[in-house]
Amino acid sequence: MKHINKWLMLLWLHFLCIATVNADAAEVNTALAAAPLRFVQNKGQIADQFGKYRNDIDFVVKAKSLNLYISSNGLHYQWNKGNKETPQVESYRIDMQLIGAKTTAPITADMQTYYERYYGPGYSNDGLVVRSYRRVIYRNVYPNIDWVLYADDKGQQLKYDFVVHKGGNVADIRIAYNGAETITIEEGQLKIKGPMGTITEAVPYTYYEASKETVSSAYTLNGNILSFNTADATPQQTLIIDPSLDWSTYFGGFNVECAYAVSSDTAGHSYLVGHSTSSAGIATIGAYQTIYSANKDAYIACFDSSGSLLWATYYGGSNSDNFFYVTTDTLGGVYAAGITATTTGMSSTGAHQSTFGGGVSDAYMVKFDATGARIWATYFGGSGDEATTASFDDYMVSITWDKATNKVYLCGMTTSSSGIATTGAHQTTIGGMQDGYLAQFNTAGVLQWATYYGGAGDDKIVKMSADTAGSVYVTGITSSSANISTSGAHQTAPAGGVDAFVAKFSTSGVRQWGTYYGGSNDDGSSGIANDRTGNVYIAGATTSTSGISTTGSFQPSIAGSGPTDAFLIKFNPSGVRQWGTYLGGISPDNTSDIAIDGNNNICFSGTTGSVGIATPGAYQSTFGGNSDAYLAVFGPQGTRTWVSYIGGSDADNGFGISYSRTGDLFIAGNSGSLTGIASPGSHQMALSGSQDGYLAKFKADTSAYVTSILPVSVCQGDSITVNYAITNPFLSGNVFTVQLSDQFGSFGTTTTLGTKTTNLPGSIRVRIPETVAAGTLYRIRLVYSAPTGTGYGSSENLTIRLKPVKPAATSNSPVCSGNMFAFTAASTTPNVTYNWVGPNGFTSSSQTEFITPAPTNVSGKYVVTATLSGCISKDSFIAQIDSTPVLPILTSNGPNICGGNTIVLTASSATAGVNYTWVGPSGFSSTLQNPAITSATTANTGKYVATAKLGNCSSKDSLIITVFTTLTPDVNAVINPSANICLGDMVTFTAAATGGGTSPTLQWYLNGMTISGANSNVWTSNALTTGDVVFCTYTANWPCLTKPGDTSNSFTINALGNVPPTAAITASPGLNVPTGTAITFTVANSTNMGATPTYRWMKNGSLVMTGSMPAYIATVDRDIRTGDQITVIMYSSLVCAEPDSAISNTLTIGANIQLGVGEINTAGDWQLYPNPNDGKFTLQTNKATKASYDIDITDALGRVVYRDKLLNKNGSIAHSIQTNNLPAGVYLLRIQDGDTAGYLRFSVVH
Repeated sequence: MKHINKWLMLLWLHFLCIATVNADAAEVNTALAAAPLRFVQNKGQIADQFGKYRNDIDFVVKAKSLNLYISSNGLHYQWNKGNKETPQVESYRIDMQLIGAKTTAPITADMQTYYERYYGPGYSNDGLVVRSYRRVIYRNVYPNIDWVLYADDKGQQLKYDFVVHKGGNVADIRIAYNGAETITIEEGQLKIKGPMGTITEAVPYTYYEASKETVSSAYTLNGNILSFNTADATPQQTLIIDPSLDWSTYFGGFNVECAYAVSSDTAGHSYLVGHSTSSAGIATIGAYQTIYSANKDAYIACFDSSGSLLWATYYGGSNSDNFFYVTTDTLGGVYAAGITATTTGMSSTGAHQSTFGGGVSDAYMVKFDATGARIWATYFGGSGDEATTASFDDYMVSITWDKATNKVYLCGMTTSSSGIATTGAHQTTIGGMQDGYLAQFNTAGVLQWATYYGGAGDDKIVKMSADTAGSVYVTGITSSSANISTSGAHQTAPAGGVDAFVAKFSTSGVRQWGTYYGGSNDDGSSGIANDRTGNVYIAGATTSTSGISTTGSFQPSIAGSGPTDAFLIKFNPSGVRQWGTYLGGISPDNTSDIAIDGNNNICFSGTTGSVGIATPGAYQSTFGGNSDAYLAVFGPQGTRTWVSYIGGSDADNGFGISYSRTGDLFIAGNSGSLTGIASPGSHQMALSGSQDGYLAKFKADTSAYVTSILPVSVCQGDSITVNYAITNPFLSGNVFTVQLSDQFGSFGTTTTLGTKTTNLPGSIRVRIPETVAAGTLYRIRLVYSAPTGTGYGSSENLTIRLKPVKPAATSNSPVCSGNMFAFTAASTTPNVTYNWVGPNGFTSSSQTEFITPAPTNVSGKYVVTATLSGCISKDSFIAQIDSTPVLPILTSNGPNICGGNTIVLTASSATAGVNYTWVGPSGFSSTLQNPAITSATTANTGKYVATAKLGNCSSKDSLIITVFTTLTPDVNAVINPSANICLGDMVTFTAAATGGGTSPTLQWYLNGMTISGANSNVWTSNALTTGDVVFCTYTANWPCLTKPGDTSNSFTINALGNVPPTAAITASPGLNVPTGTAITFTVANSTNMGATPTYRWMKNGSLVMTGSMPAYIATVDRDIRTGDQITVIMYSSLVCAEPDSAISNTLTIGANIQLGVGEINTAGDWQLYPNPNDGKFTLQTNKATKASYDIDITDALGRVVYRDKLLNKNGSIAHSIQTNNLPAGVYLLRIQDGDTAGYLRFSVVH
C-alpha cells in the first residue's frame, strides 16, 4: 500500500451498459452475449456505406446483431436486423456523444488478446494486421478525467468508467444521445430506446479509489443530455492505492500439481514452475516435452501479462522430478532449478555435468528462452543426495540471476562429499552429514566456482539473492555450531534448536560476513531479497519467543498459541540488523518468498492458518478456511502496509512471489479450494484435480518503468529517447525525472538527465552529459513525484561511448595565393581519426593537410571531425586566401657601380594598384617605386628586395648591386742578391703589386720579351748575363680603375767571371798595450767576399774562433802574449770567387806595458752563471777580501756596455746582473779592486 499524494480526490463513476434487441427480432437476447467482447483497432479496414474510410473511429466491438464504434467523443451503436423474406439488412444507429470531450485524447489499449489479418487492395502482401484488446483508456478526455472502456469478467458485457483525478470536475461530463426514440430514467437506470433495441445504463456506482467508499450519485437528464450529480463528494481526500487483483488462475490437470515459484520478465510475462502428476492439462502443443513421463514430472508454464497461457512444458524422466525455483534475466533467458531422481535425459550435451552424480537425487538446472526452447541443462551433484524429506520447508534448491555480473547462482543442500566445491573455494570439503552449497555459473552454463557451507550439523541453503553491486546473499537453516557466522556478526553462535542464518559472498566467492539468526527454539529462513541500496531482508518461520523481533517493531512478540509465526528481518549491507518483526496469529504461520517492489517495499508470501492478519480493505480480508495463502507488503522501515488472504475453504498455500518491472506482483502456490482462487475469464477458472497450482497477478502500485531506450549505445553528449509505461494513471502535476546510474549500473550515485511533467505514459528525450564517463553498464530509471516513488532500472544496459575531446583546428590562414596553406587538428583523446571537409568538395582523412600552391578558391569554412568508435567532436575555422600580386620586374643601372656614382633602382608589376617597398644594405629602405642612392659606397653593396603589396598579400623579387672602390694599379720589383752577380748565380726577382682588383695578372719580361710561364710575383733565373734587362707588367681586373695596369722598375744585369777575394785586418787599440787590455781584431777591408762570408781566426797558425763574426777579441797576457801572430782566413760567399778564400795580413803582438797591477784569481774564486745566458746572470764569490769591487763589461769591439760596484758582505758577494738588449755575442767582464783585476768571458744568446 502506498500514499501517492497528500491531498487528492479520485472518483470512479462506474457504468454497466447493456444493449438489447426488440422482442420482434429473430432472437430476444442481449446482442453482445454471443461472443467475448474485444476492442478491435481500426487500422483502415472500417468504411461507411459509401465506401469512405472512417478514420474518426478508433475501435469496433462486433456482436451478433450489434456493432459498437468507439471514438474519443463517444459511442455509436448500430443494430443490424435481417429480413427472412429478402436478402436486405435493416440498420439503425444511436449515437452517444461526449459533449466537449477532447478529440485528441491520448489512447492506451491493453490486455491484448488476438489479431486479425486483412488482405485486399491497398494492403501489402503481408496483409493488414489488426489487433484486439480487452480494455481501452482515453486519457484526459475531459480535464483530469479518464474514460475507461472494458469488458466484464465473462467478456459479455460492455462497461465503462469515468475516473476523476484531482482537479477534475464531474460537472464537465455531459453526454448527448442522438437517434433515440425515448430517453428515460427508471429506478435510477437510464434507458435509451430505439426501433431495434434498448440501451440500458445501470445505476451509476461511484466510489473513492482509496477506501472503496461509495459516493452517492445519480443521473440528471435534460432533454437528450445526460449529466451526473455527486453533490456529497469530498473535494479533497488522501488517495491510497492498494494491490488489486488483476487476474488469477488455477494451473493443473486431473491429479495433483504443486506450484513453487514464479518469476517475471521484462515483457510482462510470468513463469510458473512446480511439479505435476497429471498426464494432461499441462503441456501445450509444440512444447519442449508434451508427454508426461512417469511418477512425477517438473513443469514450467509461461503466461502473458493478461494471464493467457503462452506455452507450458513437462520436464522429467522415468523417476520423480521437480522444479523448485525459477528466475529470468533481462536478455530473454529463463532459468529453472529443481531436484531429480531421473538418471538420464535431464542434461544437455556438453553441459557442466552431463551424467547423474549418484545417490537418490541430484540437483539440476535448465535454461530456456522466452519461447520455451531449451538452451542447456545440467545435473549438479555428487555421489550422495541433494535432497531430503526431513526439511524445514519444501524448498530443496533455488536459483537466481545477478544482473550486475550476468551470472547465475544455484544453491541447495547436499550429502555428497565430492563433485560440489571447486578448488580454492570458501569451503572445499563437506562439514558434516549435510551441508548447504552455493555455485556460480555463467549464462552459458559453465561453472565458475562452488563452495560448501556448513558445519558438523545439518545445514541447508534455501534461497539466495544478488544485490546491485554483484554480491550474493544466502539464507537457510542450520544445526551446526561452527562454520556459519563470522567474528563480530549479529549473532555469532546458535541460540538453540535449529537456527536460521544469512551470509554474504563477493562475486568471486569470498565470504564477507555470516550470522546465525534465531532464538531458543527452532527457526528457519526460506526467503531473501535485496533492495536497491543493498539492504538484505530474510523471512521465514519461528517457534522462538525471543531473539527475533526488535523493540517497536510491527509485532514485537510471537502470537503465542500457534506453533510457528512468520518473521521478517532487515540487515544493512554490512550485516547489521536494522529491525525485525513477527507476523502471525494463533495458528501456524510461515513465510516462503520475498520480492522488493519499485519503492523498496518488501512483498512476501506465505501460508497461514490464523485469522485476523489481513488489513482492512485488502483484496481478501477474511480467512477462507483450513489454510490460506497470504500476500503481505511492508515498508522499508518495517511498517505493515497491506496484508491479504488468498484462498478458499480448503487448504491453500503461498509459495513463490515475484515483482515485475511493470509494477505487477505475482504470487504462486497450491490450492485445494474450489472457489476463492481463479478470477473470471482466467486461463483455468476451476480446480481440475484434488490440488492444483495457481498463479495470481496483482497490480501492486502506481509506478512507471522504462520499456526501451533508443538507441542503447550512444556517445557522451548524445540524446536518447526513454520510452516508459505506467501501471496506473499518475496524479495531475506529476513530474517524471530520468536518472542515469553510475558506470557500473548502480543507482547509488545518479545523474539527472531530464524531466517531464505528465501523468501519462510516453517518452522523454534527454541528453547524456559529456562529463559522464564512458562505460557499457549504465542503466536508466524514472523517479516520479505524484505519487512519489522510484521505478526499476532499465532492463537493458546503456552503453556510453567516449566522445573525443574537441579537436583544436588551427591553420596559417590568412594565406596569400600561391603560398602553402597548412591546417591541422589535435584532440587530446588518443586513437581518434580525423576527417576534413571544406570548400569545393575538399575532403581529407589526414590530421594535417597542406595545399600548395593555394589558389583563392580554397577560401571558406573547413570542418574537422574527430571520430572514436562512432563518437565525434568537431571544430572548424574560416580560411582566407587572398590574391597575391604578380611578381614585380626589377631593373637597375648596375649590377656594378663605381664608388661615388648613383644607384638607380626601378620596379614594375602587371598587377595594378600595388604599393612598393624597397629594402637593401646598410638599412636602406624606400617606398618609392624607383628610388636612387647617390654617392654610393661599398656599404651599399648587397641584395635589394622590392615588395609589391596588394592588401595583405605581396610578392617580391630582388637584384644584386655591387659598389666598387676605384683602384690605381701599382707594381714594384726587387732583385736578390743584386744586379751584380757571378755568371751562373741564381737571381730572384720579386714583384710587389697593389690596386689590381680581383684576379689581376702579372707578366715578367727579359730584354722586352715576355717570359713564358713567368706570371707569379716571383721569378728566378741562373742564366742571366751582363746587359740583360728584367722587369714585369701588372694588369688589373676590377670594374673601377684609374688605369688598366702598371710596369715595374727594371734591372740591368752585370754578370762577372771568376774573381779572387782579398781580406785585411786591424787591431784596436793597438798591438802594444798594457797587460790585461782587450785587443779587438777586425776585418777592415775585403773584396769579392759576397754577402755572407765566414771567418776562421788563427793565432800562431792555430784556430781560435770560427763563424760569421768579423771580429776577434783577445786580452793581453791571458789570451795573447807578446810575439803572438793573429790572422784570419776569410771565405767568400760568391760563386764566382776563385779561390774561394783569402788569408789576411798578420798582426804581431808587441811588448806589453807592465803597470804593476796584480791579478785577481777569477778561475777559482769567482763564478759567473749561467753561461751562456740572455744578458741576465749572477756573479758570485765567497772569498772577497776587499770592501768593494768595480766591474765592467766590454763587447767584442772593445766598448764598455755595463758598469757597477759590488759590496763585500762578510766575505761573500752574490750579485745579479741584468743588462738590457745586449746583442748575441762574446763579452768580457772585468773585476777590479783598485790594485788588481780579473777577467771572466761569457756569451749572450737569444
